[in-house]
Amino acid sequence: MEMIESERAIAVRAAHGNAAERVVLVESLSDRVSEQFTLTIPAFRVNAGSVVAVIGPNGAGKSTLLAHLFGERSATHATVRVLGCRAGALPVRERQRIGVQWQEAGYNERYLVRDIRSLHERAYRVSRPEIFDAFDLGPLARSRFGSLSSGEKQRLQLAMAMAHSPDLLILDEPTSNLDPRFTQVFCRLLADMAQSNARFSCLVITHCADVVAICDEILMLQAGSIAHHGPRNTIIRQQFGPVGCSFTGLADARREVQLRLTRGGLSIHPKTIGQTLTVHGGEALRAAALDAARDLPLARFALWETGAADLLESINHG
Repeated sequence: MEMIESERAIAVRAAHGNAAERVVLVESLSDRVSEQFTLTIPAFRVNAGSVVAVIGPNGAGKSTLLAHLFGERSATHATVRVLGCRAGALPVRERQRIGVQWQEAGYNERYLVRDIRSLHERAYRVSRPEIFDAFDLGPLARSRFGSLSSGEKQRLQLAMAMAHSPDLLILDEPTSNLDPRFTQVFCRLLADMAQSNARFSCLVITHCADVVAICDEILMLQAGSIAHHGPRNTIIRQQFGPVGCSFTGLADARREVQLRLTRGGLSIHPKTIGQTLTVHGGEALRAAALDAARDLPLARFALWETGAADLLESINHG
């Protein structure tokens, strides 16, 4: 499979030549998880400077891939390396360059939040208090980890993963259990890390369009295999074109919309969910959709530039 780099990663490689680091390397990975499921990844890498979203339906193999990166699973003949070291066998110096938030990880339930934070301050040369403040962890300082809500635990784990300004961030559904306020806080922090350090790299499993929009590459898994891998905008344009539109109304109105669009000579791939017809296409769709919606009894009409939300919607609804 062709290896594809983001613009940021290409810039890093141009600046550092062949010494530009492959922060994640997976080759010849075949892991038969069960009789019904095998994860197969012939080749995949994350170069320094890449921010990669790992997406796909439930059961696609995202968590299994993460388990291999953490050394929790292994496969004969596979090569899985993180920061140049065998996965699960990184020396302390390299582990300190990584920030991890993993759904399956946690802390002793009796530990106070302030004590967990102090662990971070002792473990790393850098421990940025503004990251903990951004996730509003101060009021929770005297709370025990076991008493926290799922959202509060997530905020603490994200702060612990991000506060030492790691070179590589590996995240497992970071916005899971976060309310909209802290989802936006996380997205802002991630974007700031990517913009302030050209060598910063991130691999993030996510179902959140706002997170995907920050990433410059996408790895889409489907039934244990790589369905797509490449620059985010390239994949979105290839799958959907630059324009999306939707028409919400009764069946007769939706049928008339399709007739008007096809009479205009457009080749369309409509999808209907409930009372909403969604169509994607090229620039010609923009004017055609406006004409098709005119004078029809529609409850709602929307027109947009395609983006991460379209990609995730296609995963959720096929």
